[in-house]
Amino acid sequence: METCKTGESVTRCDYCGDVIETDDWHPALIVENDEPHMLTFCEPICRDNWQQE
Repeated sequence: METCKTGESVTRCDYCGDVIETDDWHPALIVENDEPHMLTFCEPICRDNWQQE
């Protein structure tokens, strides 16, 4: 499985770009072109906003 943003996805929010606390992150899994990708979010609100777009 790949992250959508190589290198920074695990430490930065895929929605707002803020730094993610390593003990409190909120991932989401998407499939693009039959490949799973993990998105990471700093807060549930960022994940919710991303889902609504």
